Amino acid sequence: MTTAPATHAAFNTNQRKHTAMTALGADFYKMCEANRDGSYATQAGRLTTLNQIADIFHAAGLKVRSARGLKQRHTDKLISAIQHLAPATQKNIMAHYRWALKKAGKDGMLPDRNADLGIPDRHSSGENKAITLDMEAVERMTCDHAKMSVRLMAAFGLRREEAIKIRPNMADQGDHLTLHGPWTKGGKAREIPIVSERQRALLDEAKALVGNGALIPDDKNYKKQRERLEDQTRRHAGMKGKHGLRHKYAQVRYHMLTGWKCPKDGGPVKLTPAQQRLDAQVRQELSRELGHERPEITKDYLG
Repeated sequence: MTTAPATHAAFNTNQRKHTAMTALGADFYKMCEANRDGSYATQAGRLTTLNQIADIFHAAGLKVRSARGLKQRHTDKLISAIQHLAPATQKNIMAHYRWALKKAGKDGMLPDRNADLGIPDRHSSGENKAITLDMEAVERMTCDHAKMSVRLMAAFGLRREEAIKIRPNMADQGDHLTLHGPWTKGGKAREIPIVSERQRALLDEAKALVGNGALIPDDKNYKKQRERLEDQTRRHAGMKGKHGLRHKYAQVRYHMLTGWKCPKDGGPVKLTPAQQRLDAQVRQELSRELGHERPEITKDYLG
């Protein structure tokens, strides 16, 4: 799960600044070094968050030297310290904390559901954030790799990082794409079905462009290509954000799998019992395709 240090700026405002890392912080550092799960961004965000958690405990006078020494009182203090933050931020923090507890063999300390910790669900906006890719605008982009990344985002619902790091030859399994852990948010591998000739043609075009490599030119690394993608989409295609492409993908897939449009796309809000059962199955499937663990997250995309 990606959590940039800036995301948790408020998380650090009321904490003491330390000139040296706490003992627990040092233990968290060793844990992160030994377990490089997820993308580089995920790893960096995890270490930042865990250090801030260690500082919370230190400032509260809760002495603990290692993750194995964490107890319920530490969790209670953490939840109290972050309750003023947005629900999505609280969930990101708890995801990193859960990761550390699991590595320390203490994953039974926390319930599976954040709601059981008093962390509210993220409320879905009624706004339809779906955007359709403007191919004329895309053609104005001057980097072929960036063009292809954006087209793959629209065709398969990929995140930006996935659309840059994907190795099309490795991902193509005939009737589906396999996204490998190093390419994905949180390091969770997943599969996305290939259901149209348009998707197949695009994937073959991507393979012809990069051979066995990723969608990163030889003269760039991931960070530089991400910056180039942002510049190209903003300057040439007029796109400030691209997450709406995932919303559009989810809505098109929902229509394909159910036979009716989702609520955010003007579809029915009230469903028959049979429709409700199919709706639940499709949301579960779309949750997996989009790389989420819970079908509830599809409310953001579908309503």
